[in-house]
Amino acid sequence: VVFFVPVLECSGKTDYLSPNSFVKNFERAELHQTVLSRYGFQLTDIEYVEKIIRGTRQATYKIIIRGQSYILKKEPQKEGAVRFMTGISTFYRSLNSPLPFPKYVFNTEHSAVTVVDGDIFTLQEMLPGKVLGWGMISNELLIKWAAVLARIHVDGSHYQPKEGEISFQMGDDPYFKQIDDFKTIQREITKAYEKFKEINRELEKHPEENKSIIRVALRYESLVRDAIQDIDGILFKTGLFQRFPMSFCVHGDFVNANLLEEQNHPSGVIDLERIRQHATRWEDILRPVFHLPAVRTGQTFNFDRFALWLTAYNQSLPEAFKLILEERKPEVLRSLAMMSYLRELLVGIKNRHQWTKASLIGEQIQNLKMISDLPMQKFVEMSDMLAKGELWSTVHNVPEPGFRMAKRSSER
Repeated sequence: VVFFVPVLECSGKTDYLSPNSFVKNFERAELHQTVLSRYGFQLTDIEYVEKIIRGTRQATYKIIIRGQSYILKKEPQKEGAVRFMTGISTFYRSLNSPLPFPKYVFNTEHSAVTVVDGDIFTLQEMLPGKVLGWGMISNELLIKWAAVLARIHVDGSHYQPKEGEISFQMGDDPYFKQIDDFKTIQREITKAYEKFKEINRELEKHPEENKSIIRVALRYESLVRDAIQDIDGILFKTGLFQRFPMSFCVHGDFVNANLLEEQNHPSGVIDLERIRQHATRWEDILRPVFHLPAVRTGQTFNFDRFALWLTAYNQSLPEAFKLILEERKPEVLRSLAMMSYLRELLVGIKNRHQWTKASLIGEQIQNLKMISDLPMQKFVEMSDMLAKGELWSTVHNVPEPGFRMAKRSSER
C-alpha cells in the first residue's frame, strides 16, 4: 500500500520553516535547499511536495517545480551502484526504440547523482501512467510487458558501464535473495524451520511471535522440504542451472508496484535499485507479478497465465537469445515455477511480524503443492511451444483474470 501525506500547496513567499508547511518542514529544509540548488532550483521554486512511503524507503518525494513534476529520492545504494543505475537508465532511453525508463535530471556538475553530507540523491522527471497495483493484468497487457522485459534483458547486456559505475551485485541487499542464489534461499528456509521448531517448543516465552504463522509453516514442513529437494536435484545437482546463460541485465525487482501503464500500454519502469548485469533472466521472469499470483492477494497458481507469460517473453527475444534447451526442459520449467514460491515463502517467514495472516504463508505452500501435482504433460506441451517459438494463447484459451485490485495513484 502506498500512503501519501498531503501537504500545503504553496506559492509565493511561504514560510518554509513554519510547523505547518511542507512535510515536516520538507524533512530538513536546509538539506533539500542544498540538494535542489545543485540542480539550479530553490525551495521557493517548489509549488507542491508529497512524501511517498513505500516499503522500507522513507525519503522519496513527488515535487512540482515551475510546473514540472519530479521525483526526488534519497538513494539507499552505494554511490557506484547509483551511478550505474542512472547511467543504464539514460542508455535505455537513448535507444532507437526507447524503453520507458526514468529520465534523470543532471545537476550543475553535469551528473545525475548528487551527494550531500554523505547522502546520495537523484532527481528524475515523473513518468506518465499509473502503478499497476497487485491485481492480475489483462492477457493483452501481459504480452506487452513480456516484450518490454525481453528488451530490458537483451539491450541492457550491451551497456558498457562508465568509470565509477558499479552494477548491483548479488548479495548487496541482505533483505532480498536473488533466484541466482538459490542455495542461500534453501539454507535460510531450513534455518528458519529449525528456529520455528525451537520457538514452538516454548511459545509462551515468545509473546512477540505470530504463533499461527509458525504453526502453519510447521504443519507443511515436509512439503516444503520435498520441494527444496526436488529443485536441488533437478536444477543444481545435475548442473543444469549452472549452464543457464548469465549474460543478461535484469531489473531485479520486476513487480507490479514498479511498473506503470497508460491506456493499456507500458509507460514506465521504475525503482532500479537492484538492476544488475551478468545475471540469469529468471531473476525477473519468476517474479510473482503477472503470471504468478501476487503474494498478498490470495490468488492461486494459474498454469495458463504462466505459460502465456513465458511463451510471450520467449517469442519477443531475438533468435540468438531465446531460451536454450536446458532452460525449457519440462522438469526444469516446473522446478523454476516452484522456486518463485519458495523465495516468496522465505520473504514471508523472515518478515512474519509484518504478515498479519497465517493464511498468506499457507497459500505459498499450497501453490508449491499445486505446481508439484500438475501432470508433467502440461510442462511437456509448454516446452514444445517454447522450442517452436509459439504463443500459448494461439492454441489454448487463456481466460482473462477475474480478480483485479484497484490501481493505486501514480507516483511517477
